[in-house]
Amino acid sequence: MSSALLSVEENDNRFWLIGPTFEFRKIIKRLGGKFDAAKKMWFSETPDIASQIVIAVDRHVEIQPAVSITENIIKGKAIYKGHEYFILQDVLKGDKRIIKLVYKDGSKVFHPKSADDVEIKAKYGNHPRSIYSLNQFETGIASIRRELEAH
Repeated sequence: MSSALLSVEENDNRFWLIGPTFEFRKIIKRLGGKFDAAKKMWFSETPDIASQIVIAVDRHVEIQPAVSITENIIKGKAIYKGHEYFILQDVLKGDKRIIKLVYKDGSKVFHPKSADDVEIKAKYGNHPRSIYSLNQFETGIASIRRELEAH
């Protein structure tokens, strides 16, 4: 079972939520999801709960899209106040740096109070990416890491 953002993998009688779960942690917890601190991943104990979570996340994103998740508009990645976001804009206006960030699910866009508080992790130059493609890439990398750790 999967959605535009989340997929579910069964392993060790748990149903692991794969994808950008941080932004949806309140929804996941409210619906019965549990967090494995050692693996830093959310899971459910039944496929029904996992399915409900995937559906709820899809509905949440459909209700609150701030930006398109399929349009190539993402200029890079950044850390702000300990959380990772995508960069929509990073420009100089006069002597002031303007940064616009978006949640990794595309649901909210904001300007940090100070550009100095933003740590740039990656810039995509003249090749902006879509939120969907970046999340798919991260999901694939996480899956490969889990497989390597299992062996």
